Amino acid sequence: MMLNTSPQLLVLALALAAGTAHGKVVLRESTGRPSRYASTIVRHEDIPELITTPRSHELISEKDLPREWDWRAVPSSANSDDRHNYLSIIRNQHIPKYCGSCWAHGASSSLADRMNIKMKGAWPGTFLSVQNIIDCGGAGSCNGGDDRLVYVYGAKHGIPPDTCNLYVAANQKCHAMQQCFTCWPDSTCEPIYDYKRLTVSEHGRVRGRYQMKAEIYKRGPISCGIDATDQLETYTGGVYAERKSNPSINHVVSVVGWGVDPETDVEYWVIRNSWGEPWGESGFLKLVTSAYDDGNGNMYNLAIEDDCNFGVPDRWVPADDLGFGRPDDMSQQQPKLDADFIAKAKTGGGSRKMILPGVTLREQEKASEKQ
Repeated sequence: MMLNTSPQLLVLALALAAGTAHGKVVLRESTGRPSRYASTIVRHEDIPELITTPRSHELISEKDLPREWDWRAVPSSANSDDRHNYLSIIRNQHIPKYCGSCWAHGASSSLADRMNIKMKGAWPGTFLSVQNIIDCGGAGSCNGGDDRLVYVYGAKHGIPPDTCNLYVAANQKCHAMQQCFTCWPDSTCEPIYDYKRLTVSEHGRVRGRYQMKAEIYKRGPISCGIDATDQLETYTGGVYAERKSNPSINHVVSVVGWGVDPETDVEYWVIRNSWGEPWGESGFLKLVTSAYDDGNGNMYNLAIEDDCNFGVPDRWVPADDLGFGRPDDMSQQQPKLDADFIAKAKTGGGSRKMILPGVTLREQEKASEKQ
């Protein structure tokens, strides 16, 4: 019996055959459509790096990097099969409602992981407030933002723990309640001033397979931009590759390591998303590195190696020492507000005015009038 095969069906058959030939690699052709969850990633090119020590790729050669590395499963010792996890939890940026805060999740999760690594997994684990970053970080909103500015915020003002300001997936004005607060049985809520904030000592950028690996291996996970496509949204597992000639960054994730598929010998990045555990492999994605397809992997990995950033956590500092004191002594302890930061705050971005960290709207207006 002869089958009448159309050209479109033939192309589809060849694509399916190519996917099968790659074994466990899930190979797809891009439709050109973004994911429904894609956001706006704003890049402020005038943000200077804060680098005080040698960069990771200056301290380790590419040949000395391990074949695989995953901060979810670090060997206890060279001769041990025991594995230890240093990562903070998977989060869902879209609960209780949609919020384009991937930039805040990717950066804060990477910082939390790095502090857990620095503390060698000792209690208590680090878990940072994404909502405080949205409210007070001056880095973005539920309409998009810049993960680089999260690290700048941490360097200038520190970031409080998650229990200071739980995630509500909403844009809120910054005031003392959005820095740290708690509520009482009579339904009243009040700011807390006796708490600590995690500070950042360095922040910078990396790109490319070697620099990314060196930074991840030496200091921990990094945040990276990616082109979140409609097909990536439907990913359920396996080593993923999507051919797209001109990817554009519309989402931020954290890259926590890399691995090699034992059957195909294909190298992949281990990526944590912020779309919840039901997505992908319990919230994670395996995405081919640039080594895929004889070094042509950048055509298949959705720009994951083009734009990555990192912050180096320093220590937990009492909020009072950083200028987040009680209102009665705020005049002596308020963070210094520079003119450029004031100017940006007054103009803001879009229709949402940017509120300065650590101050109320009234205090901000008084400070700007004195400039």
